[in-house]
Amino acid sequence: MAVSAVNRCGERYAVPPIDAVRYRALFDFPIADFYASLGFDLQRTPFAQIVEHYLEHFDTNVAQCPLHDGVFEVLEAARNAGIGVSIVSPRIATFCSRPWRPRACAGISSMSWG
Repeated sequence: MAVSAVNRCGERYAVPPIDAVRYRALFDFPIADFYASLGFDLQRTPFAQIVEHYLEHFDTNVAQCPLHDGVFEVLEAARNAGIGVSIVSPRIATFCSRPWRPRACAGISSMSWG
């Protein structure tokens, strides 16, 4: 999903498309530097504007993005072992409102986002 959203931004801002291998190889923090390494001109287009376009695509399509195989089993095993699990995401509210929410978010005793 992230590669697709970055490529959608690339279409708008004349940056060549990338594949998942290149995305993983270049991904770094701060995120703005990652986008600059892909060829986005952050002097010409403010990073916030690029992110806004990215999130429009990402948020619209995130429900189509499957979870990794075995994620439910790992979460259940952690819960059964008394191990707390944290999901860190700026989109946790979106994550837990998707159709698979009851199973994916079951047992989360507290959530906070901001």
